[in-house]
Amino acid sequence: MKRRAFLVGLGTCGCASIAGCGASAPATEENTGGETTTEEATSTPTNNERRLAAFRSYITERDVTVKKLALSDDKTAVSLRYLSKKSSYQELGGEIGMIAGGFFRQVDTEWDVERLDATVLQDADTPFGTWHANVSWYEQFQAGKLTGDELSLKVLQTLERPK
Repeated sequence: MKRRAFLVGLGTCGCASIAGCGASAPATEENTGGETTTEEATSTPTNNERRLAAFRSYITERDVTVKKLALSDDKTAVSLRYLSKKSSYQELGGEIGMIAGGFFRQVDTEWDVERLDATVLQDADTPFGTWHANVSWYEQFQAGKLTGDELSLKVLQTLERPK
């Protein structure tokens, strides 16, 4: 099956976990009286905000243009719209594998979501296709109930042309 060849790397990418989580300490400065003061942050990012930012960073570092990345109102699904540099439908597999792998990496760092819904864009406004990745599939992979190839195939089989 041609689709299997597109996502061979997803299983490997999906099972990798992010090492360490960077937390920034409050800034300190010395005032004129010799005392040290601490500036407190006005708001601490939520876990969802941190995971979205890390996922966006992962994707953009791999030369994918993110047009929209958001959490659903019920906070169970991540919605991604991105501009693909691939020129044909058949070339999307590797890119989908990389993005799904990045999503699963964030799930592995305790991101409590159920699904990634992605829309691939040809240009800023023209959908090229849609696909999704379910966290339950990744959990089956982690439990040894799915191989990396099977996980990859499940994700790739969701790819649909726009209607």
